[in-house]
Amino acid sequence: MTIYFRKKPFSPAEPWAFQQTQVFKAFEGLGTRVDLEEGHRAGLHPHVTAAMLAGMRKLAVVSLLLCFSTLSGWADDAIKGSFVGDWSGSSGGSGTFRLLVEPADGKPKCTVSFTFAGEEVKTNVTLCKTEATRLDAQYDFEMGGTHLQSTIHGELQENTLKGDYQTKSLADGSDVDAGNWKAEHQ
Repeated sequence: MTIYFRKKPFSPAEPWAFQQTQVFKAFEGLGTRVDLEEGHRAGLHPHVTAAMLAGMRKLAVVSLLLCFSTLSGWADDAIKGSFVGDWSGSSGGSGTFRLLVEPADGKPKCTVSFTFAGEEVKTNVTLCKTEATRLDAQYDFEMGGTHLQSTIHGELQENTLKGDYQTKSLADGSDVDAGNWKAEHQ
């Protein structure tokens, strides 16, 4: 990396104090304090010290940007918005499937509903996790007086979420149904 503080490079004929003053003024303008004497005692030429400090500044900025993008959590996840599709189970049941994924307190929040035998079934989502193009969710619901829990896993492929589900009874943990679901982004 080459850093120029003047229109022409320093010449060996210029006195050291003049060179030091010019480099110091350039860094002072950037809001950076430079101790060129310390760099000189360590065997570094002032230009090397200036280049190293400029490189460190760039590294610090890039590190902070990377840190903030990582801390933004689910902001990088591809799964956001409303998805509508259908589900079909091994027990012969099928219907429509609706999923809404939105931010809440820096984490994803899922809202799930589906139809069974033409009736809309509302759910209580207890787990909603997204990671890049992967979705995992769990929700409780009641059907015919029985308390059930479904766990879904899905993968986003283009604009379509596809996956499988397992449903169990909350009373005894026995398996009730399993199947597949698919939903398009709206």
